[in-house]
Amino acid sequence: MRMSSSEKNPPVLVTSLQIQNERRHFQKPVYLLDSLELSSSENSLSFSFAALSYASSFATQYWYQLQGYDTGWVSVGTRRFVSFVHLEPGDYVFRVSAKVLQGS
Repeated sequence: MRMSSSEKNPPVLVTSLQIQNERRHFQKPVYLLDSLELSSSENSLSFSFAALSYASSFATQYWYQLQGYDTGWVSVGTRRFVSFVHLEPGDYVFRVSAKVLQGS
């Protein structure tokens, strides 16, 4: 699994990763991980993320896509986390993007 952030306005970082409902800690911040290999039994993932912006959190809208699972971008509004359960073994890429609404 590779993780990447879209370079849209503003940048977004993955701030934490839970695997099987347990927060995982790595030797470097999760947003710096290039890839991650999981066992087939580790099939539930939760990502938390945040936009690097001084705008109000209520003005920032988020979209994500788990390539290999989602067919397109999924809007989650102002919510800053997403979970996946019962993922089939395979290769996935988690992408997240944010946009600050005009006038915010």
